[in-house]
Amino acid sequence: SNASNGGDDIFKNSTVIYKNNAGHGLSATDLKVYSSILDIEDNGYCGISAAGELFIDKKSDLIVSANGWNNLSGQAALRLSGEGKIESGSKVKIDGNYCSGIYLNKKSASLTVEPGALLSVTENGKMTDGDHGYTTPTASSGSMLVKSGGGILNMGTAVFPE
Repeated sequence: SNASNGGDDIFKNSTVIYKNNAGHGLSATDLKVYSSILDIEDNGYCGISAAGELFIDKKSDLIVSANGWNNLSGQAALRLSGEGKIESGSKVKIDGNYCSGIYLNKKSASLTVEPGALLSVTENGKMTDGDHGYTTPTASSGSMLVKSGGGILNMGTAVFPE
């Protein structure tokens, strides 16, 4: 099941860990993070799913790793359906997920990464290892759960600094 399912989440001066859930780690309508550390690891579906606004302030760190092992279609380490902003000075590390790293899943979805933000999206779309992912003929050990790559799957608008 999901660790968090829907609603508006605001984290201030916090350290938050969502780990080892069969469903989503952090699923929210709006997600706003101020001067906080979010550690989202080893969740079966999305690490973070934001249906509305996503805001990561300049003093926050996000670690989103090893999610999507119980993958269904449309999962991602960070899935965004609304508007997202990652402020200059923030640190966001999205790595080693079984699904896509970032997925803007609607035409109206957008993500703006300000100059000075440290965004790393690496080694996503990992192959299953027999302990993670569906053990079926199409997704057994050594199979990939994603068909669309492991970096950024973009149906909306993504703006990155030069």
